[in-house]
Amino acid sequence: MNTDQKREFSRIGQLCSKFTLLVMTMILVVSCGDDDDGDNGDPNPTNGNVRLFEVDAANDEVTLRNFGDADVDISGYWFCLQRGYQAFNSVTNDGADLVLAPDETIVFSITVADVASDVAIYDRGGSFGSADALVDFMQFGASFAGSAGREDVAVSKGIWTEGDFVEGVNVFDYTGDGSTTGVGTWEGEEEVDNGESTVRILAVDPINDRVTLKNFGSSEEDISAYFFCTRRNYVGLGTLTSVSGDLSLAEDEEVVFDLSINDASSDVALYNRGGAFADATAIIDFMQYGEDVGNAGRVSVAVEAGIWTSGEVVEGIAPFTYLGDDDDRGEDFWIDDANIRMVTIDTDLDEVVIKNFDASERDITGYFFCTAAGVYPSFANTADIEIVSGDLVLSPNEEVRVRILTQGGVADVTGSIFLFSTNTLGFNNNNPNVLRDFAQWGAANGFRVENAVAANRWDNAANFIANSSPYTYTGDGDAIGAASWEGSLLIANVRIISVDPINNSVRIKNFGTGTRDVSGYFFCIRRVYTVLSESGLAPSGDLILDAGEELEFSITIEDGSSDVALYNRGGAFANADAIVDFMQFGDDVDGLGREEVAVTANLWTEDDFVNGVGPYTYTGDGSANGADQWSADQAGMANIRLLTIDATNDQITLKNFGNASMDISGYFFCARRSYRQLSAVAVTSGNFILAPDEEIEFNLEINNTSSDVALYNTGGAFANADTIVDFMMYGEDLPNGSTREDVANTANLWTPGDFVANPGPFNYTGDGSQQGVTSWD
Repeated sequence: MNTDQKREFSRIGQLCSKFTLLVMTMILVVSCGDDDDGDNGDPNPTNGNVRLFEVDAANDEVTLRNFGDADVDISGYWFCLQRGYQAFNSVTNDGADLVLAPDETIVFSITVADVASDVAIYDRGGSFGSADALVDFMQFGASFAGSAGREDVAVSKGIWTEGDFVEGVNVFDYTGDGSTTGVGTWEGEEEVDNGESTVRILAVDPINDRVTLKNFGSSEEDISAYFFCTRRNYVGLGTLTSVSGDLSLAEDEEVVFDLSINDASSDVALYNRGGAFADATAIIDFMQYGEDVGNAGRVSVAVEAGIWTSGEVVEGIAPFTYLGDDDDRGEDFWIDDANIRMVTIDTDLDEVVIKNFDASERDITGYFFCTAAGVYPSFANTADIEIVSGDLVLSPNEEVRVRILTQGGVADVTGSIFLFSTNTLGFNNNNPNVLRDFAQWGAANGFRVENAVAANRWDNAANFIANSSPYTYTGDGDAIGAASWEGSLLIANVRIISVDPINNSVRIKNFGTGTRDVSGYFFCIRRVYTVLSESGLAPSGDLILDAGEELEFSITIEDGSSDVALYNRGGAFANADAIVDFMQFGDDVDGLGREEVAVTANLWTEDDFVNGVGPYTYTGDGSANGADQWSADQAGMANIRLLTIDATNDQITLKNFGNASMDISGYFFCARRSYRQLSAVAVTSGNFILAPDEEIEFNLEINNTSSDVALYNTGGAFANADTIVDFMMYGEDLPNGSTREDVANTANLWTPGDFVANPGPFNYTGDGSQQGVTSWD
């Protein structure tokens, strides 16, 4: 049934439905008129019944029909094909609306696997394992694995039988009336007879002009009468010289022919007889590479025979290898033959260096890693893989460095990593053209190592790369196994050893016995991120730290309080695996730092701070962490107090009586429960970084007659005695609840009922340690 026929069928269906509705309305009117007992309702309300009506795998179309007697809005429905989900409203339907009248059909353009697939429709998304949400189901092609689809849900719903597949090819039609389900209500087109040959094209090498055939069958086959066709050039196999093998192929036997083929692009077809090259019953196998040769080749015959899909080409660099079995068809089962290897694995940085050992350029965009069960980072997905240097199109001997971002990257102590060239045939695969490389380190890992051994990508399941990361491949591109890798005997351990907020400098040291490139490391200071390789940040010289070597950086640090974190990579600042070292001094940075990450990484204890006045020095041996491993040049503590209150001129002066600097921009004034952050108040002299004995004056409107003046070190906690820094009250008694006298009393800063007598201005007469009304005049 073509598209025009389907649309005509839909139009007739709509007319029929309208006529039916008219007749039903007339009957209803008559019955209502004769109804003496008032029973006007149908006990069975009308219902829609949307079913799969046709699946056209050849043209990637799926047709639905409403077999019910009511309109159905299918705008919220979903397709599920091989567990790939698409909402109806995202699939092309030639502009048809998504409300199906009774007997109406609708055609969707959606990719359907040619050889085998399931096709399911659901009435809602996100419930694909629910039999209640499943509307209809079918599957064709017995080579399709049921676990890859939704057969189990259909069986649970009672509309399909496990292991059933609709027979035939290309186009499958539903033959039921809408009430019947199961494989018996479907029929497919008959397969074209292609002689049932089990001889297939196994390899195509246009560079060396060679083609390999293999007999996948269980009996011997004479291929002397067979023909090759390349770009409509026909050559009988009996006229060719075989490089190896002969024309009588036993089970699993191969034969290699010299055959002139275009280097850039061509089709290669195999026929079981000559003189019938337009006959789909004579073509046995087919592939094309480079670009679609169209009418210059025999792709149309292969498409008609159901062994190729129009427009498909095998991509990559020759030679090309077939990976499937005797009944697998299409571009998905072909791959280019490349020698791509991992040459460096750095588990500390989650980085892998990949090298092209071939003499031709290779595009590895379609490659995948496997780092653990179910974890398959895709090179094409920037959420999985970050390119650190180079690109994914590799010239001969060229390398690319990538960072794995998925699920923690690469295991540090004991782990393994696979490199796959495709996901077409699955990751549990031991074909060397799919499994390109493998390495394991540590001990007792064993995740699918047997696949790597079977693919000749590893020597023995019990062998592991010795020593520590980073691991380096020492082979020539052909060598495999632990003996062709070496681990580092030297371990790098880069730590922060000095933080000087006065002179804005940070010093780091490599406490390890190995060399470490820190050019990609980052400082994080109050969530401001700076890469160590930034121009002007570091002194002259390189960023390669040898064992015991130190390096000093110029970078801005807050005087009063800050955190300083060191990361081994950017873009992962919430990741405890990426943080290398951490310290914080002064006081809480109010969520502007990375303390929580350092705590998770066991580098710091929550709410710990290095006390005293900087610069701060790390006193540990490189293995110890925490605030107690740091010392200050001198013990110090800021002590910010109210110094003068001039209510007449609306002026307030603060002084730092301590011996450490403090940033007070986050402090708050509170007068008669009116709150102002200091950074929002006009400053008439001084600045917010108060050094010892330094003062700052503000212009703040306060009541001339009587008021309280409180100083808090944070906002939003004005009833908390731990946050009030200083307090005074002048004039006379104020209405109950209008001041923060109660909080000051709890903090032992003031006695209830005390007032500094008018007139002002009022001056604090203590040395910073006294509180209360007697310290004011």
